[in-house]
Amino acid sequence: MDPFSQAALGAVVAQSITSATLDDRRIGYRAAVYGAMVGAMPDIDVFFSINGDFIDQLLTHRGITHSLFFAPVVGPVLGWLVWRRERRKDPSVGRRELRYWIIALSLAILSHPLLDLLTTYGTQLLLPFSDARFAINAMPIIDPLYTALLIGGLLLARLWPDKALMHTIALSTLFVSSSYLGYGWWLNRQAEGYAIAQLQAAGIENARVSAFPTILQVHYRRVVARLPDQDMVGFISMWQPCDIPWQTAPTADAALLVDYMQSR
Repeated sequence: MDPFSQAALGAVVAQSITSATLDDRRIGYRAAVYGAMVGAMPDIDVFFSINGDFIDQLLTHRGITHSLFFAPVVGPVLGWLVWRRERRKDPSVGRRELRYWIIALSLAILSHPLLDLLTTYGTQLLLPFSDARFAINAMPIIDPLYTALLIGGLLLARLWPDKALMHTIALSTLFVSSSYLGYGWWLNRQAEGYAIAQLQAAGIENARVSAFPTILQVHYRRVVARLPDQDMVGFISMWQPCDIPWQTAPTADAALLVDYMQSR
């Protein structure tokens, strides 16, 4: 998703860990800042192909920095660096704090690829062992309501002086925002169900149906139905579902695509 959502999610994740375990409430504020930075950090891979072409960009983005193995390697290093910084300011900071900083920042990094997983573009979660892309068509890459839920939780936690309440707000923000992501996934499944029912009512039984989110509109879904001889594309609003007006195009002759499919 967009960098603002990724940063906000990283901030809430880090704050939910440190606000419950570390004594100084101000740690929760600093954890939110650190969490925001490392939560957005995996997108540094866009610079890896800065001198490349469009294909380089497609292959590189959501690559190694979005792997599930990236956070366990980089998170402890960043956690140790933050702990060292905190310890220089306060010599009483001990090994216990190190453990929680490592957990908080590792989970903040991990939140990034898991959130990207819920969008259509696909995320290479298993690099360097596999370059397969995984995608769950739940959310568009930009959803202002989701971002607002996260930022609202951070602002709300800032208003209360009680450390335990800050922790409760952070956890509640994660629960509500994650439920919204689940709602997006459910909408997509519902859209596919409506499309299949409509096609079956029209006597079309052998279509492969997939629904996809559209940008800025969680309820509005693009639906693709693939048949042996044609593709059908339409849109449906799950806010008020109705029959899908389909557009169709004949399936391309596979023989015409051989050279293209063998090219870079």
